[in-house]
Amino acid sequence: MKRREFLQEMGTGLLTAAIMPGLMGQLLIRQVGRGTQLPTLGAAAHCEGTRIVAIGIGPTAAGITTILSHGTPEISCHQVVFDSTGKGSALAELLALVRSCDLLFLLTCFDDPACLPVFEAMGASARECDVFTIGIVPDPTILRPDPKVVSSLWNVSFQALAATPPAGGGKTTGWNGYAMRHLPATVVDIILHHSLICVDFADVRSVMTAGSMGRMGVAVAPIESAPLAAIGAFKRLQGQEFRIDTASGFLVCVRSSSAITMDDFDRAAAVIHEWVPSEADLIISLVMDEAMGGNVKATILAVT
Repeated sequence: MKRREFLQEMGTGLLTAAIMPGLMGQLLIRQVGRGTQLPTLGAAAHCEGTRIVAIGIGPTAAGITTILSHGTPEISCHQVVFDSTGKGSALAELLALVRSCDLLFLLTCFDDPACLPVFEAMGASARECDVFTIGIVPDPTILRPDPKVVSSLWNVSFQALAATPPAGGGKTTGWNGYAMRHLPATVVDIILHHSLICVDFADVRSVMTAGSMGRMGVAVAPIESAPLAAIGAFKRLQGQEFRIDTASGFLVCVRSSSAITMDDFDRAAAVIHEWVPSEADLIISLVMDEAMGGNVKATILAVT
């Protein structure tokens, strides 16, 4: 039996002990969207069979995964919340899913004392089976999980977005929540929904694990000014005190409608190459989305 298969056959006892004694009876696990069924994803032949799972841990992240499941049905979305009536009966099924998927997103806002230990236990369980695991947490946060339990850890906030919230607006439940959804949705689009430029799942994994800590930058501009979208996204990274010159990997998604030409894309790509250090790994994808109309959106995921 292969090591991955052996680990998948292990029971939930070790994880139960790892989370904390007495907590398991309070875990309430819910499926949202497509649930546990992971059919072959044939949207792209080179990514056929890619199994993608997202787990929202705690009440805020649970709400984020609900919305994520509506907009990105390719992700099997689940919630882990804490309730005195929870029986934890679905834990074994969820762990089996975590251990057998190809890409796992773990999201939490640390709004319950048990979020951190559950996040770390789920991540460690997936990593034991060599699952590509992306941890997404708010920024700033008073808690910081062990980065070793995920492939890379991403601190995300409204500061990454093209538009900023009004003064006094809610951060975690509003704009931060949107930012935390945008990251996994973008990664899935790059893997599955590209149109003119093909990106392998293995390449996405390689770039996003070129470092251990990641940040996101997003900007929008008219198609005729496509380079400005790229520049704006890099400036969003700088606004979060991210050192672009020391980053080791960049995953870029250029999203626009069919109105964009290859000349427009090439001009944006040229600017991206100017900003990215020559020794860093770089992937630039093009995703077609007619909802963009006459605009182009650049999302840059950078890791260090």
